[in-house]
Amino acid sequence: KKIKPKDQFQYVIARYPSKTFAYKKQFKIKLLETKKFKLAYGGLLNKTLEILFKKNFKTISQIKFLKIFESRLDITLYRSKFGPNIKFIRQLIYHGKIFVNSQKIITKAFILTPGDVIRIKSKHNKLLRNYIQNSNNWPICPKHLIVNYKTMQIVFSSLKNNNIALNIFYYLNIEKLLLLFRLVFSSSVR
Repeated sequence: KKIKPKDQFQYVIARYPSKTFAYKKQFKIKLLETKKFKLAYGGLLNKTLEILFKKNFKTISQIKFLKIFESRLDITLYRSKFGPNIKFIRQLIYHGKIFVNSQKIITKAFILTPGDVIRIKSKHNKLLRNYIQNSNNWPICPKHLIVNYKTMQIVFSSLKNNNIALNIFYYLNIEKLLLLFRLVFSSSVR
């Protein structure tokens, strides 16, 4: 009979098994939560998240975090379903096709205040109407946006704590995401 050697690595016990597992699990959780968050907000870049946290990573709360993202111009247009993806919307902004309170805005990170009226250049209304009509599902907008698809205008109303609605179809643990980013940036600041 031939003797088959057993795999010796099955019986190896790490000296600190919980530490290595904890780091792997922490990385996995952070990766999944950031991917879910990016999906909800149209594929944001890591740079955008890092810039936000580096500015005020100690004082940021879950509600403040959501208010910052919900009040950005590009995110507001994306969440209103005025384009198929965030890149398309950013191109509209960069090329000066978006007006906020009758002023041309060319920065994607423009922060909206309650009462701002966003409109799109009338030349592009037909293109966006075709996109909205041909999309698979009817757009469901957050509660703080009043959208008129006939005139292609958005009114940004106030963001109250109970008024932030993500309208996504999966659970997004923002608290865990904030905690993990705090750990990363607090260790890099020291």
